[in-house]
Amino acid sequence: MISYRFFGAFRLLLAVLVLLQHFLANIAPEAWMRAAHPYAIGEVAVLAFFALSGFVISEAIDRFYGQRPVAFLLNRLLRIVPHFVVAMLISLVVHGLFLKLGILQYGRDSGALPEGAFSFGNVALNLLSFLPALDRGMTHNFLEIAWTIRVEMMFYALACLGIALPSLGRDRMLGVPTDAAAATLIAAVLFALALAGRLPAMFLFVPHFAFGVAAYLALKGSRGSILLGATTLVGVTLTAVHRASAQASVDVAEAWLVQTLLLFALLAVMCFAATVRSRRFAGLDQTLGRLTFPLYLSHQSIQVTVLSVVGGDSIGAFAAAATLSLATAVALSALVDPAVDRLRDVVRGHRLNGAAPDAAEAAVRRPAGASAA
Repeated sequence: MISYRFFGAFRLLLAVLVLLQHFLANIAPEAWMRAAHPYAIGEVAVLAFFALSGFVISEAIDRFYGQRPVAFLLNRLLRIVPHFVVAMLISLVVHGLFLKLGILQYGRDSGALPEGAFSFGNVALNLLSFLPALDRGMTHNFLEIAWTIRVEMMFYALACLGIALPSLGRDRMLGVPTDAAAATLIAAVLFALALAGRLPAMFLFVPHFAFGVAAYLALKGSRGSILLGATTLVGVTLTAVHRASAQASVDVAEAWLVQTLLLFALLAVMCFAATVRSRRFAGLDQTLGRLTFPLYLSHQSIQVTVLSVVGGDSIGAFAAAATLSLATAVALSALVDPAVDRLRDVVRGHRLNGAAPDAAEAAVRRPAGASAA
C-alpha cells in the first residue's frame, strides 16, 4: 500500500493564493488591490508549487518510474494536458463570446485584444503553450498562467533525462551517489547560467524544484540532503533578489524579503505535511487536492466572465468570481479526472487511493517471461 501524503489541502491553499492575487489585482476594490499588490502572494505560491513538484516527482520516480522514462513522461502529460486543453478551450470560448458581444474585459485596465489573437496560428500555439518556448510566437496569450506549466514541463524533461541516463560507471563519488552528484552539478550550472542571463529565466527556478528533491531525500534518510536543502535555500534567495532587480513595480521589488519569508513559511508547511502519516481525513484531503489543478487553470476565465458581465472594483464581484471559480473547479474535476485517473493508473502500474493493486500493477511486478494468469 502506498502511504498517503497530506498535500491535498496544501495544494489547494496554494491555488487559492494564486486566485487571490489575480482577483485582488483585477476585480476587488482598488484599496484591496493596493494593499495586497507588493506581496505578490500568487507568485510566492507558484514558487512553493515548484518545490512541492520536486518532492512529489522525486517520490514518484523512486517508487514507480526507475528505468521507465517513457512511462514517467506519459503520466505527467496525462496529468497536465487534458485539464490544460479543457481550460484553454474554455478561455477561448469565453474571450470569443464577450468579444462578439462587444463587452470583453479581461483585466482591470485591459484594452482591446491585439490583431490576430484569434488567428489559426495563435490559437494553435495557445493550445500547445504548455510546452516550453512555444509562447514566443503568440500574438496573445489566452491563459497567462501557462508560463508556470512550461516551467513544470522543463523540470519533467530534466527528470526524464535523469531516469534515462545510464550508470556513470562508479557507484559513488566522494561519498555521494554519482547520479545525484551529476544531477546536482548540472542543476547548479543551469541555475548559474540563468542568473547570468545566458539561459531562459525558467532555469532560475531550479533551486525551488531542488528543495523539494532535498526534502524527499531527507525523509529517506539520505546523507547530504540537509546540506543540499540549505544550498537550495541560498539559491531560492538569490532568485528572489534577481527577480526583484528586474521588477517593473517598485512596491513589489522592495517587498522581496517579505515574499521570501512567506515562501520559506510555505516550504516549512510542505515539509510538515510530508511527515504526517495518519489516514484520518485522507479522503477529504485527497478531494480538496483534486480541485487544485482545475481551479488553478480555470479561474482566469471566470475573471474574464465576471469583469465582462458585471465589471469589477466591488466586493460583490470579487465574491461572485471566487464562488464561480470553486464551482467550476468541482465540475471540471468531476468531468475530467475519472477517465484520466484510470489511464494514469495503468501507466503508473499502481492505484494511489490505497486500494488493492490492479492488473497493471501485477504486470509491473510480474517477473519477465511470466505468463499472465
